Amino acid sequence: MGLQYRGFLKQYYDVYKWIENSPAKDAAFCFPRRICRGNSLNSSQIDLAFSTKGFKNWKNATKAFNNHQKRKAHNYSSESMLKLIDGNSIDVAIDESKKLQLSQRDSERLKNRDFFQRLVDITILLAKTGKPFRGHIENVNSFNKRMYKEVIELLLKYDPIFKKHMECGPRNAFYSSNRIQNDIILALYNYFQKKLSVTLQNKKISVIADEISDIGHHEQMSIVIRYFDSNLNQPVEHFVCLQRLNSVNAQSIFDVLINKLGLSWSSVIAVCFDGAATMSG
Repeated sequence: MGLQYRGFLKQYYDVYKWIENSPAKDAAFCFPRRICRGNSLNSSQIDLAFSTKGFKNWKNATKAFNNHQKRKAHNYSSESMLKLIDGNSIDVAIDESKKLQLSQRDSERLKNRDFFQRLVDITILLAKTGKPFRGHIENVNSFNKRMYKEVIELLLKYDPIFKKHMECGPRNAFYSSNRIQNDIILALYNYFQKKLSVTLQNKKISVIADEISDIGHHEQMSIVIRYFDSNLNQPVEHFVCLQRLNSVNAQSIFDVLINKLGLSWSSVIAVCFDGAATMSG
């Protein structure tokens, strides 16, 4: 090991076309980064080792060179240099690089949207059918990870968009954690609530409400509304929510109804409770 030479090797020129060597500094540089490091696309991606100071860590040279040529800063500088060699001004080169970058971002955004739409559809399916989203154990060795992750693994076998995202996408963008599931459920709830509020404008409604204690001895009140749909030409019912009550007196129940319905009480023409004196006000 003590006799092993560590320095710039001639074969680096054959493998890395962008590399240049400075015998005086005993350091390697990236020629495109050194020439075109000042464009706006690279402003937040400073790499002084290859552009200013020079690279001298010969022990890890091959690994560092491979990592460098994968970086966006190197690619932007290489593209700018090629445009400059072809006769285009640096401003034109930078502008074209920006357009290419924006086009790639739009493409990635559309792919992510297609992938996320599938997660939304899975969430709606499980919510409609009342299936459990999560299990007690959801690691790779679990036989039953419950429906959310089990459906995802099923789609991996048949859906190319799903498969490509899970195999090639960022490790932190699988969107399968319990927090992400809750976020999707909450987003869907808020969307449907807004849509329902728009539908109920200038309509007369009936309110059906009932409360019960759950296993934790907390009072939960279910709220259902009923109204006449002129498009369907028939009355329809919608489940609004299951709301925990901090108090079970008449005023608290009334306040919850008003907040969850988001409508004026003058729109309510009928109420239906279980006959309890408190709930009937």
